[in-house]
Formats: sequence, structure tokens, C-alpha cells
Amino acid sequence: MSTLSADDFAAIFAQSLEIVVHKISGFNVHEIQNTHQERSDNMIAMLLLPGQHHKMLFISACEHTMRTLCAYMIGSAPEDFTRDELEDALCEIANMTAGNAKLMLMNDYDNMFSITSPITIRGEALSVNTKKRVPILTRTVGCDGISIHIRIIRI
Repeated sequence: MSTLSADDFAAIFAQSLEIVVHKISGFNVHEIQNTHQERSDNMIAMLLLPGQHHKMLFISACEHTMRTLCAYMIGSAPEDFTRDELEDALCEIANMTAGNAKLMLMNDYDNMFSITSPITIRGEALSVNTKKRVPILTRTVGCDGISIHIRIIRI
């Protein structure tokens, strides 16, 4: 069995997120240059990926992005959703993304990681920071005014 580079691992998660967003909303998102200002994200879902190389997965978005996705996913007006519902949807996107990535890796990298239940990190002007020696893999997917950000940290 070959080893999977960290960059390839992050690319699998970006591809998985693209698939999940398309399935739930119909949006054709794609990986975009990671130029996002982290301060604009005020919702973060986090889950652990315990396994061969323990990792933490963070998926974050701004409220506008989550309202837009939820409106297409549920068929209600964007303003109809509570903050709790938006955060639940983000957690579900994170869970589906991790599950889909696990399936994508299953044939070549069986049991590479497990998936924990996601949790929400709530607040304003949130950021995910690490010490300089801890690598953080980042990817952004989006289209037409929406973007969702992935961060993977080896722990």
C-alpha cells in the first residue's frame, strides 16, 4: 500500500466537499484559490479523525453562505433559518464530507481514519491557529459568492 501525501489527503477532502455541496444544494462548487479572510467565518464545525495519523477537521463558512446553502437544501427563504439550524447544517456538511472522503480512500487506504461526531464552534471573528511547527492544510471550495473552507491539522 502506498502512502498518501498530506496535500493529496487535503485534496480528497476538497473533492468530497464539492460532491456534498452539489448533492445538497445543486451548486457546482470547485476548489478556488485560498484567499479567504478567516475573520469573515463565524461558524465552524470540527470533528476528529482518529487513525493512523490523528487529525482534526475544521469546516467553516460565513452566515451568508450557510443561509444560501440551507435555502437551496430545504427550499425555504434564507432568513427563515435560526443560528442553531445553520450550525446543524454545517455540522452535517462536515460529517458528510468526512464520510465521503473515507469512502473515496477506502479501496487504497482501508481504515485510514475514523470519524467522530462533529461539534460547533460559535462566535464572531473566529480563527483556527496552530503553533508554527504544526502543519495546517487548507482548501477553499466555492462559487458565485459562497465559499466553504477546510482546515486539516495533524495532532
